[in-house]
Amino acid sequence: AFSAKFPGIELVLIEERMNMLRELVKSGKADLAITYQKEDPALEYSLILENPVYLQVPPTFWRERMAPLPAAKRKQLLPELLNSQTFILLKKGRGMREVADQLLSHFQIEPGKIMETDNIHLAKGLVRLDKGFTLVPDISIRRSLHPSREADHYCQVKDYPTKRSLYCCYRKSGYLTEAESYIIK
Repeated sequence: AFSAKFPGIELVLIEERMNMLRELVKSGKADLAITYQKEDPALEYSLILENPVYLQVPPTFWRERMAPLPAAKRKQLLPELLNSQTFILLKKGRGMREVADQLLSHFQIEPGKIMETDNIHLAKGLVRLDKGFTLVPDISIRRSLHPSREADHYCQVKDYPTKRSLYCCYRKSGYLTEAESYIIK
């Protein structure tokens, strides 16, 4: 849709940590950035979507503890069941790690072990291999068309619906072109 409406404009994707993306926008090296945090007062932020976060459950745990439950009860996991479990989390400093740390702290969950990675796809793959639990943003779940993902199991922690707001940021003093406004909306 964007290319049809703006045929002469090329979108360039820059993959970086969010704090670096915000710096690129502030310096004018990037026009827009997608971020979960709106902490920089030099930037304007427009909400793009509310992104639920789910707990990805390892297959054996799902089969033994969740599958026998009625379908309605499989949507939420009791937090006490997570004590002593292995977690595969993104490294400290990443947004999903903050979400995970808040969850663990809120329920005083003591993981048996924490494995760390920089890659959400690796974390999801390790859960598929029964290595532990991870937290996954909805945006990375529902867009997957890979057949092996059908066997993945996701739920939320009971009484703790987790979501993150996704924003598009741009310079406060900057002019938004029609194409930039189109992307934001």
